[in-house]
Amino acid sequence: MIDIVFFKQAVAIDDMHVAAHVAKGYLNLKSKRANEAIGAFKRALQLAPDMRNYAGLVAGYLLLSRVKEATATAKEAVRLMPNSALSHALLGDVEAHTAGLSHGQSQAGDKARKCYEKSLKLDPGAAGVVAALAACHAAAGRPEAAAELLRRHLETHAAHDTGVQVALHCSLGKVLAKSKALADALGHYQSALAIYPESEEARRGVGRVERLMKGQDPDAPEEEVDEDEDDDEEVEDADGEGDDGSDFMG
Repeated sequence: MIDIVFFKQAVAIDDMHVAAHVAKGYLNLKSKRANEAIGAFKRALQLAPDMRNYAGLVAGYLLLSRVKEATATAKEAVRLMPNSALSHALLGDVEAHTAGLSHGQSQAGDKARKCYEKSLKLDPGAAGVVAALAACHAAAGRPEAAAELLRRHLETHAAHDTGVQVALHCSLGKVLAKSKALADALGHYQSALAIYPESEEARRGVGRVERLMKGQDPDAPEEEVDEDEDDDEEVEDADGEGDDGSDFMG
């Protein structure tokens, strides 16, 4: 990629240029070049130990499932910046990743929940952390707690941010759909579309919920669903033949 080449040249000219190392790191993350990203963020951290560099380094480690290094890096961020909401959220992300690798291991999931709760105490308006905490509740079999958290944040912190409103409505739709509260789930996805009609996540959510309401497989390709509906209509048409009484005419 020409952008990565540009930043490689920039750091070759000036190895003390923190922003170039950071940009190089995030471009490599986007391209799934984890080892290159790790190298860039390590150098950036040597020059400037701030949260964006810690977050980038953790993301690189997690891409390679190097959980031990990711955990140590996130804990270092918390130790150096204990009053940063982002540092606690970063450690929560690592613990949530660990829980996923362990097929929902309760201990790791509980650690993630506690990290996110600490983060929200420091920054109650962090919508991304709210969504992550709600996901922890849902994964632990607490969908009511997840839905209540999302509703509360939607009512108290999202009034002036339409992007956050869309994201929270979609998160609520996902949680409610899993809880089989399909009408409520559909309503939240439709609210998201009313705010931002181009939301792909909301559009997909509406489609999934509508298929669930029809008793169809929500993960089936739309083409298969359309074919099934066409087959049903053909059966109905066939069943309707002869309803005019012609079968009984001599």
